[in-house]
Amino acid sequence: MAKYRALIIGPGGAGTAVYKAMIEDGRGEPVGFVETRPERVAELQEEFPGVMVDSDFDKVLAATNPNVVVDAGPDFLHGPQCVKALEAGCDVLIEKPMATSLEDAQALIAAEKATGKTIMVDYTMRYSHPWGTMMHAARNGDV
Repeated sequence: MAKYRALIIGPGGAGTAVYKAMIEDGRGEPVGFVETRPERVAELQEEFPGVMVDSDFDKVLAATNPNVVVDAGPDFLHGPQCVKALEAGCDVLIEKPMATSLEDAQALIAAEKATGKTIMVDYTMRYSHPWGTMMHAARNGDV
């Protein structure tokens, strides 16, 4: 099976966790990053030579030909960017919230139906109660 080719929007905390998991798992590879912070752009270029890093989502999407888009970028861009990703033939993983308006949510669902691609929404709960409490107890040796 060919590796998943992933474009990561917002390779900060959540985006970084996803691309590290893909690499460790061996089934995915980052082919592009959408990042606006100059210091993070430099870090990514050093860590992933040959992987496109740019602040322009449309440019990176067109140039990298991913089959998966992970959107951990600004919430208000989730809807518009992920609709474009679906229309480009990508499955998408969206860090919560899926959308910031009813219109964006409806556009995402319509694009998913029209393209036959899949939307997944990541709702990481590792730091909330009771998960955070259990994690703390485990680290202290209580569990």
